[in-house]
Amino acid sequence: MENYLLLLAAVILLAVDFIIRKRYQVIAGTSMAAGFYYNMLLGATATVIFFAANAFRWESTPFSLLMAALQAGLAILYTIIGFRIMRESVALFTLFLMTGGMVIPYLWGLAFLSETFTVLRLIGLVVIIVAVFLARGGAKRVSPTVAVLCVIVFILNGFVSVISKVHQVSEKPIVTSMGFTILVNFFKLVFSGAAYGVIKAVRKEKVKGAPLKKTLPLVVATTAVSGTSYVLQLNAAVKVNASVMYPMLTGGTIIFTSLMAWLCYREKPSRREALGIALCFIGTLMFL
Repeated sequence: MENYLLLLAAVILLAVDFIIRKRYQVIAGTSMAAGFYYNMLLGATATVIFFAANAFRWESTPFSLLMAALQAGLAILYTIIGFRIMRESVALFTLFLMTGGMVIPYLWGLAFLSETFTVLRLIGLVVIIVAVFLARGGAKRVSPTVAVLCVIVFILNGFVSVISKVHQVSEKPIVTSMGFTILVNFFKLVFSGAAYGVIKAVRKEKVKGAPLKKTLPLVVATTAVSGTSYVLQLNAAVKVNASVMYPMLTGGTIIFTSLMAWLCYREKPSRREALGIALCFIGTLMFL
């Protein structure tokens, strides 16, 4: 029960994070420069905050460093690609991001971690996938380029989740959940900072209309929220099967994000969206 409570807390924090990110995009835009700038600030603030929270202890092992670098690189890529997709549809990006983060680790857990298969959970997975399409308005007609980018986002976020799970259950020497969070964000800072510097120097592109005094408070807020959610997910991943954990995260995030969007931005769900949210709730219950 304790691990499921950790997942519930992680889900609520993820929903809050989506609300904060929406505000950042309104201020800074969805350009490639804005994406790297966001990841750079996020990496910097998260590294400092969680390093302090970890009593200024720097932890590292070769395996944890490798996994953290891979995860940071994949997360940055899907964020940058997502900023491009969001020029046409935020809903489409969220759809492929969330389903990829659910389906790939679910299949990975069954195939490589010898996790138990049950018909009820398979039905729950299908119900959540259907609910995602309903809650996000279903598939829309997009250009071939955006369609390919959506598939890439699906795969990237799926393997971000796989890396988290593989690291946490590895028999190799690894760092603590807090230590791994610090490493991931440190690599985000390094990779994004370098990329943003190249963009400014070569393409003469920078974030316009987004002064630090406006964006930094948002990044600090999303750092605290998303970082805490990630630590909770890592702790839960030690005990909860991937085939259970990630569908629950997906279904729960959609439910709470919709509720918070309604409360914060008065985005009242349509009948189709309300049906999708209800199906998400039912599908999620099938994994308990």
